[in-house]
Amino acid sequence: MKETRIALIESKVYEEITTLVHDLKTPLVTIEGLLSLLEMKSQVNMHSTFSNYFVRIGASLDNMKDMISEILYENIKKHISVEELFAYVTSHLGLDNHEKIHLRIDIDQHTPPVFVNKIRFSRAISNIIENAIASFAHEAGYIHVRVKRINSGILFRIQDNGPGIEAIHMKNIWHEGFSTKNSSGIGLSFVKSVVENHGGKISVKSEPGNYTQMNIVLPVPKEGEKKGEVNDFNCR
Repeated sequence: MKETRIALIESKVYEEITTLVHDLKTPLVTIEGLLSLLEMKSQVNMHSTFSNYFVRIGASLDNMKDMISEILYENIKKHISVEELFAYVTSHLGLDNHEKIHLRIDIDQHTPPVFVNKIRFSRAISNIIENAIASFAHEAGYIHVRVKRINSGILFRIQDNGPGIEAIHMKNIWHEGFSTKNSSGIGLSFVKSVVENHGGKISVKSEPGNYTQMNIVLPVPKEGEKKGEVNDFNCR
């Protein structure tokens, strides 16, 4: 009964969030229209600085619309290079606040594009990195991300030199809300859900006091795969 109640609450929360995100589309479209109108009216005597502001605001609106579409429609996936994916991930990590953390990202030259929901998969990767950062407890730490093509797909290996995970906790790390003093467990159930939604698999290796390594393997996109791609913000 407890599990059923939790599931119902989570379903209701998800429904409310989805409704809220969907409703954000209307003011965004209004802002976009007013921005275009202002740009047209100001075009004659527009200072270069203001012109740049209009461009940046427009780009931000486009990013917000993409985020809303991909949050609402989690099965929408598109081809994206791994380099672009991690450019998006790192831009939202806020590593400037963690001067003691060194993040290294190595992407093999011949790694093919991935077929993902950019927002959700980026959030999954971010959650793993944020967990590693939290495990350092404000001490210095090193996180190494390696992406390469392997026989069974595309491997994302994320390893840190933090305190690791005790063996007794390993079976619980994917459970909703699980946490320990050394590892926050933030979002790992979400990470697993996102990876599996993309047809992938995730596993973890850890040695207490030495390291934790997360391995994600995604299938290589099939030639000409277009399923779920949507570019029109107002398509639904």
